[in-house]
Amino acid sequence: MILCGQIEHATNWEAIIACGALIISFASVIFTWQQLKMQREHNLKSIKPIGRIRIGDYENKIYVAVENCGIGPMIINEILSKNSSRETKEKFIDILSEELADRIVWTDFTGRYTGRSILPGAMLNLLVWTPNDSYKDKPESIETDKKDLRNELKD
Repeated sequence: MILCGQIEHATNWEAIIACGALIISFASVIFTWQQLKMQREHNLKSIKPIGRIRIGDYENKIYVAVENCGIGPMIINEILSKNSSRETKEKFIDILSEELADRIVWTDFTGRYTGRSILPGAMLNLLVWTPNDSYKDKPESIETDKKDLRNELKD
């Protein structure tokens, strides 16, 4: 009689331990799933590109560029520029007056952006002006173009 009571008592404890193990296993699966979800979000955020517009206004160089300050590559879908009258243009050079854009000999400018990629730490020059050979023997033209370009880019 005593022996049967001990077996019943032992079976109850085994059932309780089995239920406890099942609950702990279930909880660990839930916590693991949440950790996996957080890790995926972290991984996506850590490789995101971070775009930054860089503007340089120096004595012998004026430029506007897009820089990728993130860790992952930046693929450009669209860049829109607005001029002083708030008109939206697809090419950055188009926000300048036609007279100025035709008069200045550009060091570098980019006209098509869609589908271009910028590696981490790299820049895509939208517009670069430096005095070059076209200004030979015309120092007053350098100052005029520099002043006019600064004036149009300020807005």
